[in-house]
Amino acid sequence: MNSYWVDIHTHRPLDGRPGIRSLRIGIDFPDSTDGKISAGIHPWDAERAQREWLDGIRELQPAAVGEVGLDYATDIDREAQRTWLARQRDLAAELGLPLIVHCVRAYDDLKAMLSGFPLPVIVHGFTGSEQLASQLLDRGWYLSFGKTVERSPKTRRTLRSIPSDRLFLETDMSGEEIESVYRRAADIRNEPAESLRDAVHTNYLNLFGL
Repeated sequence: MNSYWVDIHTHRPLDGRPGIRSLRIGIDFPDSTDGKISAGIHPWDAERAQREWLDGIRELQPAAVGEVGLDYATDIDREAQRTWLARQRDLAAELGLPLIVHCVRAYDDLKAMLSGFPLPVIVHGFTGSEQLASQLLDRGWYLSFGKTVERSPKTRRTLRSIPSDRLFLETDMSGEEIESVYRRAADIRNEPAESLRDAVHTNYLNLFGL
């Protein structure tokens, strides 16, 4: 089977439903898997979110729920953020779908709220330390790196430490080609870009199938 450059998180909305951020997964696939999306209510939208938005997520039939999460670097009410994370966590569990998570300065609360969640969790745009990464990996979570992969020595050290079977890569909002993200990440990890592509493609298949 051929391997492709999987983009686990890219902001290319599929429709105009208010509040629901529909994100493509695997956009460089040349076949039907190109249509997979994630859909969710971002923590930045927590104060204006409405319960009927959950029905909108269902109707989109996503492959994952997200991006959801907590962002304590914003002025958005933290209790509202936690409420909507909990509702979408429960929706994902009901639908049997992974979560794609946004987290800024809130990992203690995130870990507590997702304790016991029985399905895969992908933390997108990860820039944390090796210690934090180890804690998340111990929970069975996946970590995704994007345009910030070269931001700091800390991020580069963390990327080098991630087992390939727990790793994803993304373009997020950058507009960058996903292959270039892989090549920069592969340079940091001192491995061929094609080897990294194969490993991440396998992770994609393990989580989402064909």
